Amino acid sequence: MNGKPLVINLRGETLHRRAYLRLLKDIYYLPPTPIGLEWAVTYPIEIKNLGITKLKYVIDTSALESLNANNYDFRIFEIQNPEGTLSPNDT
Repeated sequence: MNGKPLVINLRGETLHRRAYLRLLKDIYYLPPTPIGLEWAVTYPIEIKNLGITKLKYVIDTSALESLNANNYDFRIFEIQNPEGTLSPNDT
């Protein structure tokens, strides 16, 4: 393994008692990615509503925006769906 390890801490809080949002996996292993690709590589990190009621989620992207700004506005990380609604048992 020649690359550097990357740890991304994801945290959140469910405000409604009947809603429960969860990542589908606890650990995600990102495959090696060559330098110089002409397109961005996408790694899905899926969330699931394990609750019994519809759940609206909003992801605070300010830390990612700051990271990208500190790297010459290059999008190191981008969230494709920073907000949305999940029905019970949906991903």
